[in-house]
Amino acid sequence: MSHRLWLNCLAVVLIIPGIARAGIIYVNNIVGDDRANGQFPDMGTAGDGPVATLARALQLARGTDSIAIANTGEAYLESVTLDGPDLAGTVAHPFVIEGNGAVLRGTRALPASVWRRVSAYTYSYQPYRKGHYQLVVDGKLLPEINSDPASATPPSLEPLTWCAHRGMVYFRVEPTRFIDQ
Repeated sequence: MSHRLWLNCLAVVLIIPGIARAGIIYVNNIVGDDRANGQFPDMGTAGDGPVATLARALQLARGTDSIAIANTGEAYLESVTLDGPDLAGTVAHPFVIEGNGAVLRGTRALPASVWRRVSAYTYSYQPYRKGHYQLVVDGKLLPEINSDPASATPPSLEPLTWCAHRGMVYFRVEPTRFIDQ
């Protein structure tokens, strides 16, 4: 192979990835299904349609894809992390997430079944992972009470306050309510 032909082949190989634009991954938290392929905005047959979560869309995405989130009027209740070179995109074709006015709330409702009663109005819950927690009731952030990690017991809590203590989250309900309310 001549030197000139080899350089032309190399140029084509280097240019094609820059020309090739990956697709759009569609997300819809109402009609989507995380078993779908994400390639269409509406549900079709045999797995054609939007995925239900942004987390699944990020698993399917390549660096030059776009993710189109449907604004369904319902908040997306998930937390996501954008990290790593796989979703870096290029200058010509950046990785894009089109929010379309959708709300990503980052909260998740805990079912009453995960809470265990520890006293008359106080319940505890053991999160699956250690991390930063925040309790929200009726759309309002609840105050966290500091806990002494050396103490064997959590601090005393007032109604609608909480603490994280030795891997558990403790929450005190109002005297007129139960954990499922």
